[in-house]
Amino acid sequence: SAQLLTGLGALAEKHGCPIQSHLSESPDEVALSAQLATSASGKLSPTDAQVFETHGLLRAPCVLAHAVQMREGEPEILARTGAAIAHCPLSNFFFAAGALPVRHLTQVVGVDVALGTDVAGGYSSSMLSAMRAAVIASKALQFRTRQGSAFANFQCHSGSEEATQTAGLASPEDEAAEEARLRELHNLEHVDALYLATQAGANALGLGDKLGSFQVGKEFDAVLLRAGDPSRSEPWPHAVRLAQNEGPRELLERTLALGDDRNVVQVWVAGRALFPQGPGPGGEAQGRGGGQNYT
Repeated sequence: SAQLLTGLGALAEKHGCPIQSHLSESPDEVALSAQLATSASGKLSPTDAQVFETHGLLRAPCVLAHAVQMREGEPEILARTGAAIAHCPLSNFFFAAGALPVRHLTQVVGVDVALGTDVAGGYSSSMLSAMRAAVIASKALQFRTRQGSAFANFQCHSGSEEATQTAGLASPEDEAAEEARLRELHNLEHVDALYLATQAGANALGLGDKLGSFQVGKEFDAVLLRAGDPSRSEPWPHAVRLAQNEGPRELLERTLALGDDRNVVQVWVAGRALFPQGPGPGGEAQGRGGGQNYT
């Protein structure tokens, strides 16, 4: 109810609470919220973002999950108020009937976008899986049916207003130009997904000056991933077998694309090693969940 939303906004302001909610996840959710918000006079219902802002619920830090089905004007409201989006690409494939145009939102509109898993909104709660899904979703936004295709009647709609149907393009040059345009507009690499899962997440939570990177002075929140060790007898994921001429970026992409929990060697939170036994950042021995802090 409006009274409840207003009360929540007042509590958030009084106690400085971060705010988290869903926003425009799926067509049926948008339709229901519009129905609830429509006034008795029958005037056009406000958007989800307008409702949240009216009741004081768009104040940083505010993290809104999904936002795939935002209506016109909503992205600009999020950019103006500092509210961030938690992009949950795997969940969106199942429930949202669309993919979030991350590059457009971040680079053109100026909305902060981070990465989430939506807990049970897919088949994995791993952030490695979420990073892979973010890359795949950016590829899906580039889908189009070329001229003369046997599947023209099954045209894929990208979910982005910026993308266009290209079945009628007249030449290979035009098709190549459109392909390049969509790539520039939507494409995410694995290194971009890593940023969404780390520094962008810290920014969304209002903790960007404390977490998210290895900048000197920040808290040491880190995951150590083993990239491969052929001397070990136990089977490691084939993803981490190294090519002779593979550089750091290629190694990172390979690990993010095909690694899993077997690659996780150690986890630190605020400088304390939590999982499992192993050396700290300076080489000191660490036990599970205890020992010295490394800040």
